[in-house]
Amino acid sequence: MQLDEQIAGAVSVSARGTEVKVWAVPGASQTEIVGMHAGAVRIRVAAPAHADAANQAISDFLSEVLQARTEVRRRTSRSKRVLVDLPAEVVIARLTQRIAS
Repeated sequence: MQLDEQIAGAVSVSARGTEVKVWAVPGASQTEIVGMHAGAVRIRVAAPAHADAANQAISDFLSEVLQARTEVRRRTSRSKRVLVDLPAEVVIARLTQRIAS
């Protein structure tokens, strides 16, 4: 399966916008997208898991990468849903470009 197809599997359209499944790995040395994990975009985040710091770091990072507003919807586990204010096709293209580079 090609990378863009894997990412497309992690992206869905909801009533409020586009949702991206994210697998968070808090406490990393830097914040970065490191590929896919169990059908989700795997993000290592340089913030601790407590006090909502990792969720905020993921939201800020994806806002920068996707050049759009984002909101972490599922906040209490490593498996998260991030709402993005962009069409799904644009999200898939930008994530594919970021992971492939």
